[in-house]
Amino acid sequence: MPAPAHLKALSKAVKAHLGCRCKHAHTDQAVLGCGPRKDSERDVETFTLLGHPRAVEAYAWTCSETQEPIHHIVLKVLPIWDASDAVGSVAEACGEGSRP
Repeated sequence: MPAPAHLKALSKAVKAHLGCRCKHAHTDQAVLGCGPRKDSERDVETFTLLGHPRAVEAYAWTCSETQEPIHHIVLKVLPIWDASDAVGSVAEACGEGSRP
């Protein structure tokens, strides 16, 4: 189970970024890579959104590879079906293939 401080920080980031209330729903495993070449797994938090005009859920995770942690937040709207799609979309947008 994720640490309460981590969930609080992610929840605050989701609220600030999306402008709506949210509630932590559960933790998913996002598999990076595809087929027999699965590079790694990452914990991704799923939040239920309250009052967002386009989505009822969002995925969020933190990358702490830099001095200041970076929060990634992705709405669960097509073509995003699951946590792996969310992580993959950020990696693709950053030009990193399947590695966020």
